[in-house]
Amino acid sequence: MQPVGDEPAVFGTARGDRGTAVEDVTIRLLMLGTSNVIAAAQSDQKGEFQFSGIKPGAYYLEISVDGHVVTGAKLRVRKGHPLAVVLTWQPLRPGEFCL
Repeated sequence: MQPVGDEPAVFGTARGDRGTAVEDVTIRLLMLGTSNVIAAAQSDQKGEFQFSGIKPGAYYLEISVDGHVVTGAKLRVRKGHPLAVVLTWQPLRPGEFCL
């Protein structure tokens, strides 16, 4: 997935611990240091997501599954520089708990 045009964009793929794409997880882009959600999306069947028209600045990108945040990363978006991201996490195994 590639962004279209010169506008700042964040695009990427959500992957599980074995490198496989993960479908239908929630990806949220927040203003860094706040709880202000700038954009949200669901990953597609290839685990891909995209946010377009993002203003330059510092952000936090998080992935949540069933309402629980499982991983995230700090990002800096710059004008004219689309940002590609691959977020990977290790899903919990049966019987494991995340507190």
